[in-house]
Amino acid sequence: MQHVSLEDLPEQALLEVHAVDPMIYLVFAALGDKLLPVTGKRGKRLSFPSRFAALHALREAGIASVTFVHRSAYGEMVGLADQGETNELRQVIAL
Repeated sequence: MQHVSLEDLPEQALLEVHAVDPMIYLVFAALGDKLLPVTGKRGKRLSFPSRFAALHALREAGIASVTFVHRSAYGEMVGLADQGETNELRQVIAL
C-alpha cells in the first residue's frame, strides 16, 4: 500500500482528516486524484482518538490548514442542503 510520511509531504499535497468512527480520525494526503494515508516518524499511520487531537498534532507539526471530512451512512446530513449523491461534510480548517 502506498503512503506518504508527514515529514516528506510534497508541497502540493492537501491534507484531509477523515472521521472514520467517533474515536478514529485518520490523516490522508490528497495528491492529484490519489488519496494516500499519512504516516508519522516511525512509519506508523497517523490515527487520533478525536478531531481536536488530530488538528492539534497537525498544527504542532507546522501544517497551516486541513480539510475535515465526515461521511454519513445516512441519506442526508442534518443542516446541509440536499447534495444529490454525496452525503459528506467537507470543512476547510485553518490551523
